[in-house]
Amino acid sequence: MQFAREKGDDFWLYVVEHALEPKRRNVHAIRNPFEKSDEFWFDQGWINIAEEKSGDQRILLEVGRQVKVENWGKGTILKVDKRGIGIQLTIKFMFSTKCLTYNSVSFELLEE
Repeated sequence: MQFAREKGDDFWLYVVEHALEPKRRNVHAIRNPFEKSDEFWFDQGWINIAEEKSGDQRILLEVGRQVKVENWGKGTILKVDKRGIGIQLTIKFMFSTKCLTYNSVSFELLEE
């Protein structure tokens, strides 16, 4: 805690909800948490001070994975091409193959 106090805005606390459940997993980033609170308890108050929130499914993108894409339907990932923070996916749909940029809003990873 002393280290966090000394580092101030350079210190981040990451809270992972439902870490073992990929569909429900959420990561919340809190910059300088010790500046924003006088006490720390295991309650729900921390979520209100999170600056970044993510249900990051990108780690689960892999060849052979089934996905459902808005406006395209269900398909199978043929290729994963990571470009910086972006990810290009080549996906085989029923009647075509498309190269699409991953978007967590329009993509749904289906159960294996």
